[in-house]
Amino acid sequence: MYPVPYFLKVASEAGIPLLNADSCGRSVPTLGNILTCVYRHPVSPLVYASIYGESVVIETPDACDTATMELIGRSIIVAYDNILIAYCLLPLSKADCKECLVAGSATSLQETGKALLRAKAEHTNPVEKVLKVLEGKFLCRGTVLEKEWVCREGFDFGRTTVPFD
Repeated sequence: MYPVPYFLKVASEAGIPLLNADSCGRSVPTLGNILTCVYRHPVSPLVYASIYGESVVIETPDACDTATMELIGRSIIVAYDNILIAYCLLPLSKADCKECLVAGSATSLQETGKALLRAKAEHTNPVEKVLKVLEGKFLCRGTVLEKEWVCREGFDFGRTTVPFD
C-alpha cells in the first residue's frame, strides 16, 4: 500500500480537492494501526484498487473488524505481487477528521520533496535540508555497506548495515 504521495498525484491531475491530512502520518504496518481504526471508526466496507484498474469491495458483519479486513487485504496485496494497491475507507465527518487524522501530512510530504530537489539542484546535503523541513534531529553518520529488501506475505522486510563513522 502506498501513502499520500500517490493520492496527491491523482487528486492534482484530476482537479479533485484533497484534505491535507492522513490517517497515520507515517507508513502503515497494518490496518489496525491507522488512527481511524484506533478511534473505532468503521473500516467496512473497504475498497482496494490496483494500478491495473481492478477493484474489490470487502464488507464484514462487524464494521470495525480490522483483523479480518487485514487478512483479506494482505491476500489481495500478495496476489498482486506487492505492487501498488490502494485502499479507501468510508468518509469521515469534519469532527471525526479533527479527532483522528494527522493534519498537514500532505504539505509535509510536498515540502520534504521540494527540500530534496533543492539540495540536488544546489549540490548541498539533502539530509540537512530534510531535517530542517521536518524539524528532525541528526543521530549518526555512516556508510551503507549492505542492504537487503524482500516483499513477503504482503509486507516489506529489510535490513541495512551502516557502521557509524
